[in-house]
Amino acid sequence: MKNRKIPFSNIFVAVAFLLAAMPCMNAQEINPTVEVSRRFEASLKEIHKSYMKPVIPDSLLMDGVDFSYSVFGRKYGAGDDFVPRRFGAVNLPDGKKEPVFVLNVGGGVPWASYASLDLAIPCGKDFYLTVYGDHDGYFGRLDRLSVGDYGEIVRTGWRYKSMLMSNSAGVSGGYAWKGGRLHFRAGYDGIMSENESISRRFNSFVADFGIVSHRDDEDYFYYDINAHYGYADDWIVPVPAAGHANAGIKENSFDFTAVIGPVFKRYHRITAGISLEFAKYDDYRSLMLFNVGFTPQYRYARDRWNIGAGIRFSKAFVQETAMPGVAPSGANATNWIFPAVDVSFEAVRGYLWLNAAVDGGNAVNLYSDAVGRYPYLYPSGNAGTAFTDFTVIPYRMSFSIAGNVKSRFSYDLYLRYGKVEGLPAFAMDGDCPYLTYTLSSGLFTAGASLSWKSERVEAHAGVEYDDYSVTSADRGELLPPAFKGSASVEYNWRKRFFISVGADFSGEWGSVAYKVPGWVDLHVGAEYCFSKKFSVFLSAGNLLNDSIQFQPLQALPGINFMAGVCLKL
Repeated sequence: MKNRKIPFSNIFVAVAFLLAAMPCMNAQEINPTVEVSRRFEASLKEIHKSYMKPVIPDSLLMDGVDFSYSVFGRKYGAGDDFVPRRFGAVNLPDGKKEPVFVLNVGGGVPWASYASLDLAIPCGKDFYLTVYGDHDGYFGRLDRLSVGDYGEIVRTGWRYKSMLMSNSAGVSGGYAWKGGRLHFRAGYDGIMSENESISRRFNSFVADFGIVSHRDDEDYFYYDINAHYGYADDWIVPVPAAGHANAGIKENSFDFTAVIGPVFKRYHRITAGISLEFAKYDDYRSLMLFNVGFTPQYRYARDRWNIGAGIRFSKAFVQETAMPGVAPSGANATNWIFPAVDVSFEAVRGYLWLNAAVDGGNAVNLYSDAVGRYPYLYPSGNAGTAFTDFTVIPYRMSFSIAGNVKSRFSYDLYLRYGKVEGLPAFAMDGDCPYLTYTLSSGLFTAGASLSWKSERVEAHAGVEYDDYSVTSADRGELLPPAFKGSASVEYNWRKRFFISVGADFSGEWGSVAYKVPGWVDLHVGAEYCFSKKFSVFLSAGNLLNDSIQFQPLQALPGINFMAGVCLKL
């Protein structure tokens, strides 16, 4: 496998090729009012690829807590879109009551396996019930890398390997009535991962419930209530050379959010938001984390304006029984009052929106979420390091410009700047990567995403730049890469034959102690639909044969191929 420091030439070549195909789309004549169905975003990409998720908890990036938990999402479509876990997405044929059955199965070389199953049981037009299951697996190798005297990445002359299998299964459903909607889910998620540092067996159970009002009245009482419970059991056996003891971790977590209040004349709303986050850990460490919040807010939404003005009161607590002197850094944060203001303005009706916000808050970093993102991490480098923490954002300012043109072209440009306490990061303890947290850091983010949809062509491109300025207690953390992004183009012939070309890329990241090289994952794929019920697909990934690592010493395959079938009944 070839070793490169930063393959930025590959990045520019791949992205330029993909974007160069976009001008030819203007020659197509379609009715702008026709709704063009969107295939799965990761369609026809190989099974194990997903670029790095945000390190800031989703509950601080959006309103409310993100209750979704999935190790990997499904990757392939089956002709038309089928998204059974989203309310109202099961599109049964008129007048028919039989279940909808969707099965996707694939296998690859080097060894890789993929499968997903959905059974949507129709229960009337207002109620839906879905049973689902997913499986992903791969075996990978990469060149062993180290950092020379001048920070250059060099090979050590031997290979590093890893194996990953993930499985999930569950049931989800929902019910809609004139005044509101209800949804629920109960499921299992499991990970089995091994490399030359650790062997992991992770099992978890999650349950979600939510209810929200949905009314067209002039005056009514608004409510949006969500609850989530999770249980996780993680068992890690490190290799003797890593110098760590076996770790067994049990996690119980609970999240609850409620936003309630009256609505006047449709465009005035006064709400009180209540939130509770709780996590309890046993075995490896005896630890309990709490976060409570209260957010009163007034919202005005009329014509081109949508304005929210409020304040968030939030306080985080920790109870450490085994080592009371070692507390997560976020627990020692002094501020507990945060802004909660956002303004949106439709500058050009139907085409251009301007958005600005100032916010902040506390969030519990769940250990199970960290394992889902990074399945080869060790809880901590030594007994004195907290393996989980709070993230505290004293303030964050954001601005974005978004819009679309005739339902064909859409865009989103955004800037964010804020201060962060307890930012999740990696550090290295010998050959074992473990999770740590910065004590204080400034965080600047700039990004852009573009999308084009027509009857025959879909194109997507996005790039993000993150600048982390650690201002205190820098412990040699390996913060995520500054540059990352993706681009893809998909063409379909009569919605029967689909062909796609795409690239995900990441810049170099790490420190002098350990650096992860930049990479480009160039992939192609094709799918042929014999009918709306049956299709076959082929894909090839990592065509540049880069050493791809989403976390230190995670080995992904080099050039790889996959074939499979999609069945919908």
